[in-house]
Amino acid sequence: MQPQQTNQTKWWEAEGRDAAMRAVAMISQINTAQIGFHQDNLRHLRMYENRDYLAAAVSSYMVKTYAPTRRTGGNRTSNRMALNVSKACIDTLVSKLGKERVKPTYLTNGGLIERRSRVQKLNDWLYGEFYRTGIYDWNKSVLRNAAIFGKGGIKIFIRTKDNGKHEVAAEPVFMPEILIDPYDGYYGNPSCLYQQKFVTKDTLRNNKFFASASAQAAIDLSMSVSSISGVTAHDSTVVWEAWRKKQDGKPGKHIIFLDSGMLWEEDWDDCEFPMDFLDYTTPPIGFFGLGVCEELIPIQVEINRLANHIRDSLILCANPRTYIPAGANIMKPLSNQIGGEWVYHGGQPPTTVAPQAVSQDTFAQLENLYRKAFEIVGLSQMSATGRNTLGASASGEAIRQYVDVETDRFAELQQNWEDFHVRMARKMHKMARKIVEMDGSYPVTCYDLDGKRNTGVWEIDFKDIDVPEDSYTIQCFPQSALPKLPGPRLATIKEWKDEGYIEKDQAREMMDFPDLKGQMQYILAPRRVIERALEEMAYQPKPQGTTKWKSVTPEPNMDLAYGMQMGSAMYNFLLLELPEDTDEERKEKGIRLDLIRQWINKCDALGKLKAQTMTPPAPGMSPGMAQTSPMGPDGAPVGMPQQALGAPGMTM
Repeated sequence: MQPQQTNQTKWWEAEGRDAAMRAVAMISQINTAQIGFHQDNLRHLRMYENRDYLAAAVSSYMVKTYAPTRRTGGNRTSNRMALNVSKACIDTLVSKLGKERVKPTYLTNGGLIERRSRVQKLNDWLYGEFYRTGIYDWNKSVLRNAAIFGKGGIKIFIRTKDNGKHEVAAEPVFMPEILIDPYDGYYGNPSCLYQQKFVTKDTLRNNKFFASASAQAAIDLSMSVSSISGVTAHDSTVVWEAWRKKQDGKPGKHIIFLDSGMLWEEDWDDCEFPMDFLDYTTPPIGFFGLGVCEELIPIQVEINRLANHIRDSLILCANPRTYIPAGANIMKPLSNQIGGEWVYHGGQPPTTVAPQAVSQDTFAQLENLYRKAFEIVGLSQMSATGRNTLGASASGEAIRQYVDVETDRFAELQQNWEDFHVRMARKMHKMARKIVEMDGSYPVTCYDLDGKRNTGVWEIDFKDIDVPEDSYTIQCFPQSALPKLPGPRLATIKEWKDEGYIEKDQAREMMDFPDLKGQMQYILAPRRVIERALEEMAYQPKPQGTTKWKSVTPEPNMDLAYGMQMGSAMYNFLLLELPEDTDEERKEKGIRLDLIRQWINKCDALGKLKAQTMTPPAPGMSPGMAQTSPMGPDGAPVGMPQQALGAPGMTM
């Protein structure tokens, strides 16, 4: 039976209880049409968990979990696997890819300096939102769902706080809870999406959005899972949520409903669902793709057969047996005493036989299949076992070449992984913009890039940093640009440094090892101070009213050589990028360039002054004479250009 769109199932064209009943009818048809899909999900869940689940649906799961006939691992009729290679491959894959915290980054598409400054602050806002909403905590769950079911997802939505304000929230999506009309999703872009959740009735009754009389009546009349299963300890029901996208200029619809009526409905003025999905492999047709479990079914079946064969063979044949001829005439019964003596009278003694229970070829075939499963998924033995299979003497370059094969194998999944985070970032940006429209502001807490320390914590209001959509793009820099293992990573960074692609301090920063981060924040502090000072001058907003342009003066204890280098780079960048189409833009560009030019001159003057004070005294000159320079009334050395110094905090 295929789902039929009739007047009884087009729920987006109805209102109230009629819309809910139409949606229930549509879901019933989809469930009937996708019975094979539900069975596949159940099989894949069994393969990973290695448990005898009889159903993956919420209500059925509760029924079978508490059923007295639920089979256990000790039962010989259990479907549990003796050697679960699917779980081993998935856990290794999740550990390998999930350990990287992908960081989407805002990049500007030209524009004024004020806009560039805002876009830079958007990066801090986005990192803070990713940490606060738990995106980095849910990542592994999403990746594991994608490996098991072929697809994983995270739901991004707006949540109302206790004080009435709103915030962006996120939660993982359990894929068996998602329904798609297979005909609607044939090309991978369905117009409707359905999600079911298992919620207690008390939670629904206390939700202020479901306070209407009709919603409360629907909650009371809804079918309880406890009524289905006979379990009375938990009065829960299945809640459905459905979305229809905005299409052809017509608004879509969003409803929350039960089998007994409507809880909530509203227009959905969006061309996307509130969920973002990660594909383990991009499906050529349809919405759901291929996962690791489905890919390994043939090998897992053969591994199960061999493992059971080895188990039965060991039980039947592995125990030694003693054969006693009828004429042996044993004087006392045999025992398991060590070094025991058996006295016999007769022509033939007893014979103890210990046959080979299982052929070595059987064990070799089992090992080969287990290894082949990892190769099919694309994992190397180094990732699977944690051992260096090339030997202790292998160089970092050799290990890097060995791991490159694995990196290339995951190129598509890695790209899907990064694109998934970019889509979440865009969705969060859109949600934050809606919150500003509702509340007038949206302050969020930002953290340092480490995300775990108490340093570098500040608050940003999204209202003050938002920019038009056409002025930025969001990208993820490839996480696979550097190897993940310490040896190959150090070898690659050293090669880049030796070739002159990066500097020594940049190499330290790219190591990104947890045990070095505490030290790196001090080693890289001189660079950060200079970069922040230049950005503060170059990206400052245009002064309004009586305010003046801000100038930052370098200090003697700064890295003045790096200050001149970065100042020259910033000067040339602004020279190329700043607009100068109008007289006002040309004037503003000249002021910004002059600020950077003054910075360069001040760094040069301070550098020469430090060199003079550190010069050893000439023969016949006392150390005190060498370290003393004639100073002018303003504290500057006599003969030094006054415009090269300037007072701290000088304004123009």
